[in-house]
Amino acid sequence: MKTALLIVSLLLSVTANAAGAKYICKEKTDYQKQTLILTQVSDREIKEGVKERFVLEVYQGYEKEPRLVTKGYVTTEDVMFSFKSDDKKVSAMIYLDELDQTSLSQGRKNTNFDCN
Repeated sequence: MKTALLIVSLLLSVTANAAGAKYICKEKTDYQKQTLILTQVSDREIKEGVKERFVLEVYQGYEKEPRLVTKGYVTTEDVMFSFKSDDKKVSAMIYLDELDQTSLSQGRKNTNFDCN
């Protein structure tokens, strides 16, 4: 029940901010599960080589408030979806043909996610 409430609250908070493409990814470990949500801030079609504004949020465990929120741009190339924050401190990579190979980088720390 707690999980269902968390998912509903996450989706409501994200959909209030944007209406474009959205990826929801779970950390690939058995401890300190995190959820990464990458949301487009416009309704424009995503085109290869064209930067689009996105917001990246990371939630720790069952927390209702994200531990990380950052704005930035996504660029696409073939099946690669690359996010870079405006301050260049956070990046994420989603391979649309291998969603279980998603990664988040913060400084020197890398975390793997599965966007199934």
